[in-house]
Amino acid sequence: MIVPEGAMKILLASIVIGVLALAFVGALVFWARWSRGRDANAVQLIAKNSGFLLLSQFTNKGLDFLFALYMLRALGPIGNGQYQYAILIWLYLKTVTDFGLGVLATQQIAHAPERAGALLGQTTLLRLVLLAISLPPLALFVGANALAGAIGAVQMGAVALLALSIVPTAYTDAATSVFNGRERFEIPAAVTILGSLVGLGLRAGALLVGWGPVGLAFAAVVANLLTLGPIVLLIRRLGVRAAWSLPWGAARRLLRDGGPLLVNALLQSLFFTLDVFILQPLKGETAVGLYGVSIKLINTLLIVSSTFTLVLFPQLARQAVRDRVSMERTYHFAVRVLLVLALPMAVGVTVLAPEFVRIVGGKAYLPGAATALRLIVWLLPFSFVNGVTQYVLIALGKQRRMTWAFVATVLFNIVANLLFVPRYSYGASAVISVLSEIVLLVPFVIWIRRFLGPLPLVRLAWQPLVAAALFALVAWGVGWRIGLGAWAGAVIGGAVYCVALLALGTIGPEERALVRRLVQRGGTTPLATQEEGVRTY
Repeated sequence: MIVPEGAMKILLASIVIGVLALAFVGALVFWARWSRGRDANAVQLIAKNSGFLLLSQFTNKGLDFLFALYMLRALGPIGNGQYQYAILIWLYLKTVTDFGLGVLATQQIAHAPERAGALLGQTTLLRLVLLAISLPPLALFVGANALAGAIGAVQMGAVALLALSIVPTAYTDAATSVFNGRERFEIPAAVTILGSLVGLGLRAGALLVGWGPVGLAFAAVVANLLTLGPIVLLIRRLGVRAAWSLPWGAARRLLRDGGPLLVNALLQSLFFTLDVFILQPLKGETAVGLYGVSIKLINTLLIVSSTFTLVLFPQLARQAVRDRVSMERTYHFAVRVLLVLALPMAVGVTVLAPEFVRIVGGKAYLPGAATALRLIVWLLPFSFVNGVTQYVLIALGKQRRMTWAFVATVLFNIVANLLFVPRYSYGASAVISVLSEIVLLVPFVIWIRRFLGPLPLVRLAWQPLVAAALFALVAWGVGWRIGLGAWAGAVIGGAVYCVALLALGTIGPEERALVRRLVQRGGTTPLATQEEGVRTY
């Protein structure tokens, strides 16, 4: 019997999601038993938090992919377009109401844990105030579009419900900052997986009874309310009690310090969506569809960088106050690790781009989406370095300066797309995305040199660059010259990459010392020496 392609994708996605979820639960049980009666050192905390976040985020991505296989068919192009319009508005509204408070609270709690209760209450209340202030402009915008005939009742209902779903997440997001600042990333990660599973069932049920985009938005409200209960109980078990007051002085300081983070977040959103708005009128929906597949795959890979950076941020925030020398070493260590990860990813995706596109979108998206993916994937090394550099600058309190870098990058992105998209279509957008990351990196490196110390990119990058070049050469020789195929080339090339790293001395005495600290099972490690695990870098 021939199994339909759609059913096979659902089966494979379900298996992968199940394995990831089981791995998460197993890691949670192992950590709970291993850490009983002892305090982990900084290296073990970073490894634990990175592992939990990666497992949770990839599990959530898998759940989204699994639901998309059903949703896209149930809604159809029109219903999907209506829902995506509402999601886009929700995304910007959520960014505004967060106002950079998540990063700001994590930073402050990391080096002043006693402020957790006050910041929990203040950032929750401030998010609700910002939501209330944002609702009248939102209503005017949606109403004007409705009067102009651009949207209908479905979009208006979905937008209203998604805006309502932000209310319970005000507390959830604030509590997540507390857990992150205390380096307990596994707790919100577990709750997020629980919320995704509940949301998957609710959303599937809403579509099953024919409620369409409005039903999906209603399911988001219910899922967020159900997730709120476990978060409240877990934050109390952590010993944190919210102080439900918002003095004007505290609100003003949070708004002042969070303002640049908000602007930067909005500019980052524009950075990743502007080319689509230019591509749509100039080249049409087909070009956007092909380019969109590559963007989805790249966003999945960017989880690796964002997870590692988020986990490292509490350490960086403390070191920025206590020990700038250790902060510089930690930063260099992070850049090297991220380059070691990003370069083989870029080479591997370049080799396997048609295979990935065939799995995700099918033959209809070939070869265009594969071409776009092969080009845009080379933003990974620059984006990974930019991501951790951005958080270092935030830890140093230089977030206001970053705004000008993002403004310059967005302007470059707009002008370059307008010049080259008419002739080169989505291929130009992909290349410009890579160049935009380079444009952003230049001021970041200048400011790092000024406020922390020079970034020795050549010393940190030459070994993984040589190893990645060998990866590419072997993958090409095995896959095309010998004819064993792309997958064989990628696997053998990846093995060569690992051997080359060892041969070039990338994994030296310092890295081996790091591994020893990772697996050690001594007694407790005093808080005062928590950062020693990364000081050798």
